[in-house]
Amino acid sequence: MSTENEIQIDSRVTASLHPGVVDALDPDGVEAGVLAPTRAAFALAYNAISKMHTARAVASKDPTMTEATMTIAVADMGDRLMDKVTREFDSVRANLVKGIDALEASLRRPVEVQGAASVSAEIRAHIARMAPGERMEFLRKRIQAGDTITASAALGAPGYLSGIEDEVQTVLTRMFHERNSPDTARRLKAMQAARDLIEGNAPLTFKERDKAVGKHPGQVKLLRDAHAKTRAALA
Repeated sequence: MSTENEIQIDSRVTASLHPGVVDALDPDGVEAGVLAPTRAAFALAYNAISKMHTARAVASKDPTMTEATMTIAVADMGDRLMDKVTREFDSVRANLVKGIDALEASLRRPVEVQGAASVSAEIRAHIARMAPGERMEFLRKRIQAGDTITASAALGAPGYLSGIEDEVQTVLTRMFHERNSPDTARRLKAMQAARDLIEGNAPLTFKERDKAVGKHPGQVKLLRDAHAKTRAALA
């Protein structure tokens, strides 16, 4: 039996919709809380397809149902379940995008100078005398070393004071924040991976639904139309 966190594997459903694919994004479970909504959405989709297969298997043993009526019944069930699944995936993705935008903004925010004004000025002058390529490499190493005094002196002031181009300052500013806010950087990476996973795998629910129903939507419509005419004639 499955538990809240362990979804029983159903060989009839693609593994790409199993919530385990979300767990694989964060093997150590550090960002489990952030990924929980995504995991729940995949669990909902996986269980929905599994229920459809089970319903079809049960219906196939009902002597009162023909192949057509069974297909219509399972398709009706699938429509209800897929409506919930689709809305859930859309909602989770929308929230992920909002969260990603907020974290991206925090990693682009201006750097605050942390050293004394006189020291910071000397640091900028020193960096300005370097060759262009040397400047970026020097600052990259200072950032990686955790030297916030040096890094913030250059990044917390207009780039031209240190001879740094705007594009380079943008890259180094992000690097600075990622180095000094590792939790934010890790959370952003997890959320981006979750968004990409939804965009890549969620569409598979429709293919899996058709497989469980046994017919594609166009064929189901023809069966429904024929069934509706029969009911109308018998009314």
